[in-house]
Amino acid sequence: MVLTAPPPKDKTNWWVNGLLEWGQSFGAHLCRKGYSASESGTAGPVLSLLPPTMHATCKTLQIERLADLLEIDLNHTLTWSPLFHDLHAFLPKDIPSPLLFPLTTSQYWASQNDSDILQILHFTDAHIVVGRWSPAASPLMTYTRSEVTTRLGHEDMFPGPTAIRVSLIRTTSSDGTVCCRRLQPCPIIPSLPPSPKLP
Repeated sequence: MVLTAPPPKDKTNWWVNGLLEWGQSFGAHLCRKGYSASESGTAGPVLSLLPPTMHATCKTLQIERLADLLEIDLNHTLTWSPLFHDLHAFLPKDIPSPLLFPLTTSQYWASQNDSDILQILHFTDAHIVVGRWSPAASPLMTYTRSEVTTRLGHEDMFPGPTAIRVSLIRTTSSDGTVCCRRLQPCPIIPSLPPSPKLP
């Protein structure tokens, strides 16, 4: 599904998997009888644990789930990332189970092949559609968005068991600054429901 981004004068397209993903992209969540972050393990939402004053920062850094705050440290241990030390006081002491790292349309990953940053725009069981952000000539850590999208196989995008996740702080619609580089387990594509049987 492609939706035109609000406000109407903005002509850029967004790739979303459905209305739930679209809502989550700006912090809206559908819940029934409430939810607990621990029920979903590391795929659980993080905003419910944080004071409202921290929600804007999380949105800017693409932090939606507990998994977004994790990294693999130098000892090859999964831990809360020190990059987000301001949030540690609000997080569970122990990392919740199950350990789930879902691929979502709000994520940015460092390319395995070059210096580009890949923005997840859309995905299916077989392919991932990404937007490319390439390093600008200057200043340092500034990236410029390409208008071209690329379709990659999941194994091409994530050839090994780990990958470098980043946050991209947009300064304009086509420029941004990369920060918060962290090593994470490669994300999984959440299972799609079975197709309905047609008569």
